[in-house]
Amino acid sequence: MSCENCHSCDCCAGCAGCKQNDALNPLEYALLDIFSVTPFLPVAINKQSGQALLLDPELEPGAAGFALRMLQRRGYVQVSADTPLQNASYRGYEDWKHGSAALTVKGQDAIDAMEYGG
Repeated sequence: MSCENCHSCDCCAGCAGCKQNDALNPLEYALLDIFSVTPFLPVAINKQSGQALLLDPELEPGAAGFALRMLQRRGYVQVSADTPLQNASYRGYEDWKHGSAALTVKGQDAIDAMEYGG
């Protein structure tokens, strides 16, 4: 269902945000799985475009950044451009803002549903 047809939804935060379209793609699922182990991950944010790239060595930054945006729209993660992680490597992104992404309560609920059903 598209967002245009989802006017009564209280959960919608944009495309893919409503409960009626909760299917995760494989990369989103993998990213939530990473968040289930490490609830805070480093991100680099482009100062001009505002695009966030997830700096996880297990994932390609561009694809992971797209999945991060989709999870953020769903309300599963929150990105902060003002909270860099102290022990994270931002190497190669010195001219970018350093921030972090964190799992939200809604994201933890989604992980619990994936693991335990629901």
